[in-house]
Amino acid sequence: MKQLHIFSSSSWLVLNSAGLFFSFFSILGNAEPFVSREKTQIISQATHEYREDLKEFHRLRIPPRFKETNRYLLLPPVQSSPNAMILMILPGAKKQAWEYSHLAEEIQKKSFVPLWIGIAEFTGNLPNPLEANFRLRSLIEYLKKEGLSTAGEDKIFLAGHSMGGIMAQGQVKNKKYAGLILFSSYLTRKNDMSTLPDFPMPVLTMSGELDGLTRITRISLENEAAQEVAQKVGEKVVAARKPVILVKGVNHSQFASEVLIDGDFLPEVTYPVAQEKIAQVTADFIMANSKSEIAQDGDTNQHEDAILRLMSGQKETSALLQPFVASKKDQSQWCAGTQILLVDHLKANQKITVLNDVYPEKKLFSQSVPKAEVKSDTSLEVHVPTWEEKPSNPFDFSIIPEGTSEIDCKLYVPNSVPNVETKSVSCFEHSLESAPIASICQYANLRIYEEVLSKMSEVQRLRFQSRGKKLAMDADFLLDSERSWLNSPLKISPSESDRETLIFQSPAWISSIQTANPNINFLEGDSQYNCKLLSPSRIAEWILVDSFKK
Repeated sequence: MKQLHIFSSSSWLVLNSAGLFFSFFSILGNAEPFVSREKTQIISQATHEYREDLKEFHRLRIPPRFKETNRYLLLPPVQSSPNAMILMILPGAKKQAWEYSHLAEEIQKKSFVPLWIGIAEFTGNLPNPLEANFRLRSLIEYLKKEGLSTAGEDKIFLAGHSMGGIMAQGQVKNKKYAGLILFSSYLTRKNDMSTLPDFPMPVLTMSGELDGLTRITRISLENEAAQEVAQKVGEKVVAARKPVILVKGVNHSQFASEVLIDGDFLPEVTYPVAQEKIAQVTADFIMANSKSEIAQDGDTNQHEDAILRLMSGQKETSALLQPFVASKKDQSQWCAGTQILLVDHLKANQKITVLNDVYPEKKLFSQSVPKAEVKSDTSLEVHVPTWEEKPSNPFDFSIIPEGTSEIDCKLYVPNSVPNVETKSVSCFEHSLESAPIASICQYANLRIYEEVLSKMSEVQRLRFQSRGKKLAMDADFLLDSERSWLNSPLKISPSESDRETLIFQSPAWISSIQTANPNINFLEGDSQYNCKLLSPSRIAEWILVDSFKK
């Protein structure tokens, strides 16, 4: 069986996981852009040999200005002020307070607002709501004793990294915090919709472009919600109160220490650069949501400058996510496009109209059939039943893909289409005469892939082609019943000859069409061909995310 090789990514299979963000540690050296997959494996293997030494080394490097207790690390402002704000950071799972000490100092340096910064310690290094609430109340009481009489919820910006972000958003409900900051995290959606527009306080959603644990495609949902709000209230308001920002070249781990979390991607900027970028966005958000008169230098222009920088970050984020956003639009049209391939040769004799009938439920789709309605002696209208299979993610885990899993099509096949004995299709041949029925899904998938890849930015394509896994496509595999086809997922298997290549096949089913509808006229020998296609959004997500997974 002939295989069609294209550059693509790793498995389409939905990752099985019992939780969110639970990882152990490895270590990261300075990584240059587009690190090869081989070097990625070498670095990963080497990191496990001395990660504990690095952790102890960093523990001894906690900056001297920090006050350390068994509840949190506390960094006083450089200059005391009765108007000082408070930033409390909740670490991610399996992360310790000291790993955020460098980021805390960087945020304080960038901030024109006097800041007390506390970094919570959790039992077993696992964030939990009971301890989070206790740490916050304890911090407020401590600061009041230190002379900050104004310490209270309205003076606190609560930040959380990864799972700490999940805990943080739970803490701010029904309270009057100054704002919420989510590092490599996001607001849990409701009814498959972002809750960002209705969130009752300012919230910053920030992640890394190369985050291996919090998908940028999940952050895309928040960005789309922010853009919708911006259409109503303006970009400037959203930039100040609900910005969504991806930091270029930064991964999940760099929001904490240099310790690379298992499952994360290698970054394309150094740790100091990453921390500086993260700190600047954080400081800008705090500035944008604090009264301008409390700025350290008294320059009220700093408030405006902070918002302008946030606006710039939002625009850059939208550009990074545009290929994925574009891929989600009108995905089902590819069923109609594939149908056109099967009837295009009839155009010399008839006017052909292809309509895409999208079904909202799989049960209704399973009962449907393609229809070829004769409108006149020279006009034929073809209806293509379509169903979009989406991944189930009731708990909004970041590891579950966002893109549509597959697009199922039921195609009408005129009796004049080449039969299954015709030669296999080549990826360089774009003529239906070269594509038999048994390769029509394979052919359509190649067309979809090429379309999506062409919409990626040059940097995204180069990164993918340098580090992403390859995919080889085999011809469709035919099943013996429509029921078997309905229950068969897209087939992926490892290549026997190349461990960095996956073999993809689309399940298909062919049958003669029988109907009692007098308005539908089928020629003798006409048939139905059921096809499963890769969705454009899943291909885009593959290129942007899954191709870099081990």
